[in-house]
Amino acid sequence: MKNFNSLLRYNFIIYIKSNKFIMPLIVWIAFMGVMYSIKPLDIVSSFIFSMMFLFTVMLWISFSYLEALDSVSEQLVILKVRKEWMYYLGNNVFLMLIGVIMSFIGVLCPIIINVVNNFTLFNRRLTLEDCLSSLILHIIFAVLGCSVGILCGPRCIKSRKLAVEIIVLVVIISVIKFQLIQKVNIIKYITWILPPVCDIQAFFSNKGFFDIQNTVKSIMYGVIYTFIYNVINIEILKRKRF
Repeated sequence: MKNFNSLLRYNFIIYIKSNKFIMPLIVWIAFMGVMYSIKPLDIVSSFIFSMMFLFTVMLWISFSYLEALDSVSEQLVILKVRKEWMYYLGNNVFLMLIGVIMSFIGVLCPIIINVVNNFTLFNRRLTLEDCLSSLILHIIFAVLGCSVGILCGPRCIKSRKLAVEIIVLVVIISVIKFQLIQKVNIIKYITWILPPVCDIQAFFSNKGFFDIQNTVKSIMYGVIYTFIYNVINIEILKRKRF
């Protein structure tokens, strides 16, 4: 546990020194500033749109962070930790923690804006259930974004051009998956491997409230896909040498 905490601190120092967090954070805050400048908004649909955007932002953060890592430094840290899987897991968990922080920002900002606007930002009263459910769902989307990003890291995909193309393709298909399936039904046998962004979004489409049943289903989707993606990532990195 001590080694794992040290890995998280190490990643934090590397990330801060790289300045890679500045642009994604600016884009994330600017997005919320623009999105919540219009009122009144539907609570569920506006939060869902925010979550989907966060998925993309966290994919960007994970991808850019892994590119900034120095292979020599990585090897030295692995030798010190003595557990290769722990080092890779530490990287992934660190990125997910960033996703949690970004999720809190994504939920707190509209709450603050709503208060400043005398509670007129949304078309109904914002409840505690709305805040908790949206926070959980933001975290799920953020973690899914991280999990896809790590699979497109330089150690997994050597060609950076190909990695970027895959990321763009994954984002597009994940968001419009159901529309594609309606036009080409056979795609459904392939798209299940992609993050369930569209599936979770569909749980709450045309609904005025976040219901517990669909929130729990979303958590299950998020946990299962995140676990599988991280296991695949760690196994690939363990088999691929520097």
